Amino acid sequence: MLADLTTDARNWLAKNVSDADKLAASRDRFDKLGSEAMPADVSPEWRGAAKSGATREPTRSKVVDPLNERGSMAGARLRSDFETNLGPDPVPSAIDSELDAAREQVENLRPAAVRGQPPYDFTSIANDLDNSIPYLRDDAQGKLVRVRNMLNDFGKDTVASDPAIAFATRDAIDGILASEKNSKVISVLKNARGTIDDALARAVPEMKAIDAQVDELGRQRAGLAQGQSVLADGPRAMHPTELQEKLVAGAEPQGTLIGPSAESARMRQGTLGDIYRAVGTEASDMNALRKIVRGKGDWNREKLGMMFGPEKADASLNTIDREALFADTANGVTSAADAARQAGFEKYLGEVSKAPEIPTDKSWTDLGLTAARRLARSLIEGNAGAHAARVADEVAPLSVLRGDQRDALMEALSRLGPENIIDQQRMALINALVQGGGGRAAYPLLPGEEHK
Repeated sequence: MLADLTTDARNWLAKNVSDADKLAASRDRFDKLGSEAMPADVSPEWRGAAKSGATREPTRSKVVDPLNERGSMAGARLRSDFETNLGPDPVPSAIDSELDAAREQVENLRPAAVRGQPPYDFTSIANDLDNSIPYLRDDAQGKLVRVRNMLNDFGKDTVASDPAIAFATRDAIDGILASEKNSKVISVLKNARGTIDDALARAVPEMKAIDAQVDELGRQRAGLAQGQSVLADGPRAMHPTELQEKLVAGAEPQGTLIGPSAESARMRQGTLGDIYRAVGTEASDMNALRKIVRGKGDWNREKLGMMFGPEKADASLNTIDREALFADTANGVTSAADAARQAGFEKYLGEVSKAPEIPTDKSWTDLGLTAARRLARSLIEGNAGAHAARVADEVAPLSVLRGDQRDALMEALSRLGPENIIDQQRMALINALVQGGGGRAAYPLLPGEEHK
């Protein structure tokens, strides 16, 4: 893979990125980051080469295009990893609509359940309300009088024995409570509702089973909504202990239901939906995404562990960290800032681009070849500059390799170190022999000139 590179390109690779310890560290990072990771993500030397390549017009697209291509797929990778670790996007709004429709369908069973039921004596309930009313004042008294009158047969001063009337009264109390703000009125009306509800349970046994289903669907909707704020940060952030208590309580059945409630499961769906929402809206800004999902401290990691399991939570947060690293690499390579990272590679290219000195011994002057020397110098400098550009063109694109090509590069680099040592030894021997023979080959020949 590296056989066709120039000697100077191979020398830079051997000196800066082929060390066995560095290669081992890079491979370890690649194992954790996955196949999309690039050498520029894990090595400052590689990142400097990438940044240098991005500043040069001939190599810019070879470096920037792979970075942009990888960045454009960040959202898709995040969704795929979240689906593997946490499950598919539940779409909370769709779930809420389904739960609301189900609740409405169950609520519609109530009127049919009470209609045509045998008469039931609700006199004791009416008497309790009559006894309480004289001791109340203001709105509490007025609204309880209103409720008491609802228990009578229409247009009469007699307590109705039809369970349907008691059910309609309970339903009316719920409507009043929905908009009531006065705590005293709320307390009085809730007590009245409770006594009517107890009597209805005796008069229409089926009613409580229906009530339990309606309440369960309401709990699920509330859990779904609460789940979407579990990861919220700031002064109102939910404490992990509070979440744990809610998850435990949310699994306990209420009313006549047998078996666990699905409230906790809906909380998880709400939280997962909020994560997918963040991916959909913030995938182009990894810092914003990390702030939403990871938060500032350890609470979100702990809470996600409670909801989905510690391993899955860690894997999901690591996914965000990975994409944040990828984004940081792209921004660092393509931005004008952080020039220090490219300094090392640029310094090496500067050394490569230095033309060797042409001898200035007396023979050039005696032969009247001063102009020829200047021409040779110009040609050599041009060739040296072109050679440096070629080195950059060879090395910089290697910094953004991914997948199998990246792994092949790592394998080639592991062999390059020993090979380069042998090459350097050979070059040292050749230079020694040439210099020992009079130094005639120590500088370039003019066009058409031959060694004597």
